[in-house]
Amino acid sequence: MPLINRSAVIADSYTAWDGIGTPPQGDLIVSSEIALAHAALFSGRRIGVALENTADPLTLLPLMRKLSLIALSFPSFRDGRAYTQAAILREAGFAGELRATGRVQIDQVLFMARVGFTTFAMAEGASPAALATALSRYRGFYQRMAGEGPTRVARDASIEAAA
Repeated sequence: MPLINRSAVIADSYTAWDGIGTPPQGDLIVSSEIALAHAALFSGRRIGVALENTADPLTLLPLMRKLSLIALSFPSFRDGRAYTQAAILREAGFAGELRATGRVQIDQVLFMARVGFTTFAMAEGASPAALATALSRYRGFYQRMAGEGPTRVARDASIEAAA
């Protein structure tokens, strides 16, 4: 599957590691369980987490500043839990790469980008030009995009401080 950012096919520098044996050199992508259990192994390298769409994204809070990538899965066209996970991660302060994986459809990438996804693992033959067109189709929105303005976390903290 090609990996596409907002305008081009890009190389995927991450190697998946299942936690068995010695981790390979370079950037790693692991499950959240492995990342939480083996955090000491990851010093000096970029680490990504593949988070199941049934998992609570807030379990990654202890590692969030160390992670450079979180990959969220869309196992089917009808399953939108990764949208919620992405919004929660962005509101919690994750600033790294959010990757959409699984059944990523060209007609959904604009909505994915609006909640914070930055890269998309597309089906073979997907066109970066079609993705760029889909992302720029609309110019105005009623809702703010993930990362625009104060976040829910910041608003809650200011409310608690005022109380």
